[in-house]
Amino acid sequence: GLRQEVDRRFGVERRSKRRAVVKRGAAVPLAVPGDGVDAATRGAVEATYLDTIDALEKIFEWRPYVLGERPAEADFGLFGSMFRHFASDPAPARVMRARAPGVYEWVARLWNARPARFAGAPLPDAIPDDLGALLAIVTQAYLPYLEANAQALAQSGKRVRYEALAWERHANDHR
Repeated sequence: GLRQEVDRRFGVERRSKRRAVVKRGAAVPLAVPGDGVDAATRGAVEATYLDTIDALEKIFEWRPYVLGERPAEADFGLFGSMFRHFASDPAPARVMRARAPGVYEWVARLWNARPARFAGAPLPDAIPDDLGALLAIVTQAYLPYLEANAQALAQSGKRVRYEALAWERHANDHR
């Protein structure tokens, strides 16, 4: 499947890690409790956020958008959570600006995007070779969640158990 193809093409190493963001000696929460983040899920969610902005920062060192010189579906797919949950919330926005300023700038570029600005920009003609870390996060963290959530909803489940990062939350019909 897609996960195996990403692993093969980009040499993805499977591992789990937990990192804390520390400010003045205390962990700074990076996620909103009402969005399914609680004491049990916080570590996995925050580690995934940090991994994601690290992967994106490396991409934006070379180009303004995920696939090239103009926004593509990949940008808009990532933009929703980056804008709503991270760039607009004070704690994760502070982390994003300090740790991944290129990501913060990308959020602003997309927020201000106008079609006329990209009329002459080339469409991507290939998938860039530096997407391995980002695709690994998508295939190891997000796709298993979407699949588990869809299964829970299909069975009228109220909760979804998300094994990839070992957390549980309410099934959500708008993910």
